[in-house]
Amino acid sequence: MKHWNKISEVEELILVVAFSDISSFAKIVNGMSNIETFTFLQKYRDLAEPIITKYEGKIIKQIGDALLIVFQESKAKDAKDSFIELENSINRFLSNYTKTGKFNIRATIGKVAIGLLAPENTLDVAGKVINEAARIDGKGITLSETLKEFLNT
Repeated sequence: MKHWNKISEVEELILVVAFSDISSFAKIVNGMSNIETFTFLQKYRDLAEPIITKYEGKIIKQIGDALLIVFQESKAKDAKDSFIELENSINRFLSNYTKTGKFNIRATIGKVAIGLLAPENTLDVAGKVINEAARIDGKGITLSETLKEFLNT
């Protein structure tokens, strides 16, 4: 598999796809100014990105407190390890702001299309697996049955 920055044409790959968010995010930032909220989100990203990169994953996009993260199929075990490290790190960070807000991540594995999306030519993913990952219900670290089975083989 090519490294993330070597992808130029759309291709289908099996990837671990994960969505993360912060429970009670709206409540946490409710009393913050817009600048403080932006700074909070930047600190959150600054904590998450090096952990994900260390395990050779990639943040595809961030919308507020939601991150869309992918890992190559061969890095599925590393993805799970990164989720544990992310949960610990982000929850320590959140403890400075709230007693109720917690980091959540929901993940599955499957075939997706990955490539550069115009006009900015930013890396993006599409496919049923993305929607499946987005619909997983759970708090903390929640893995789909498909991903659990894959990790156990």
